[in-house]
Amino acid sequence: MPPCRRAHRCGLLPERCARGRHCRRAATRARVRACDRPAGGAAVRPSATRHGRAFTRGRRGHTGAVPGVVRGARSLKPIRIGCSGWNYDHWRNGVFYPPRCPPREWLDYYARHFDTVEVNATFYRLPKRDVVANWVRTSPAGFVFTVKMSRYITHIRRLRDLGSGVRTFYDRIQPLIRSPKLGPVLWQLPGNFRRDDDRLANALGKLPPGRHCFEFRHESWFAADVYELLRSHGAALVIGDHPQRPFQTHEVTADWTFVRFHSGSRGRRGNYSESELEEWARRLEAWRREIEVFAYFNNDWEGFAIRNGLWLKERLGV
Repeated sequence: MPPCRRAHRCGLLPERCARGRHCRRAATRARVRACDRPAGGAAVRPSATRHGRAFTRGRRGHTGAVPGVVRGARSLKPIRIGCSGWNYDHWRNGVFYPPRCPPREWLDYYARHFDTVEVNATFYRLPKRDVVANWVRTSPAGFVFTVKMSRYITHIRRLRDLGSGVRTFYDRIQPLIRSPKLGPVLWQLPGNFRRDDDRLANALGKLPPGRHCFEFRHESWFAADVYELLRSHGAALVIGDHPQRPFQTHEVTADWTFVRFHSGSRGRRGNYSESELEEWARRLEAWRREIEVFAYFNNDWEGFAIRNGLWLKERLGV
């Protein structure tokens, strides 16, 4: 049987498809979807854009080839790198999503390049269960969602009376809980919330099963006693990177850690420079010898999160 001449439709390389013209997978995909086409119009295999080479044209402050790629040794712990969301209108029309790629297919397209995402939408508004079920259904096996705790709990109640609010939150994300795709739950506290050890201890004692991480934005929280409190409950301190918060630390408080990249200081408009990313690559390499790492880019402007994330993924060989 001759090799499949429609590999761009069935998704198989020619040497791996023995059905030729009558490949069933090719027949069910009679045309290449808009999300498989970049601005130039030619179909692009996911592997061709896996590390961001399709998104570097004409972008200042970003390099294409990345030297010193480290291919993971067996002894290294997992590291997941992604972005803080995928549903951004300003990522369409070739910034990241190809022209004519409908929003309903954005998650599928995003998941071809990253194996995890941080969901910020759950912070602002609780999603419906069927929406969460669709996230689970349309993402590939092995994909992981970090979800951000509702601002009602962190910003309005400020960790008081967690009971009903947390139960409602977890009820809405049940499809994720029942799947293997739920990652850490991110608790981001407001910048005017000063240190309160009793309130934090009470919240930590009532956490549902699973991984939890806390992002403090007031300087008073960055103290040894707080770190020990987190350690005693297996919760991770979020390691935030932002030039306006120099008091944040690289303290690790669990057998895993969580990094949020908010803004580079040497790039432009939040973009990370190559030297900054290289510094972080070396730090993450050191951590993953001992602990699992989750890292997310929150600098979504102009697609910087995409390009910075793909650069770091390629540099680390993940």
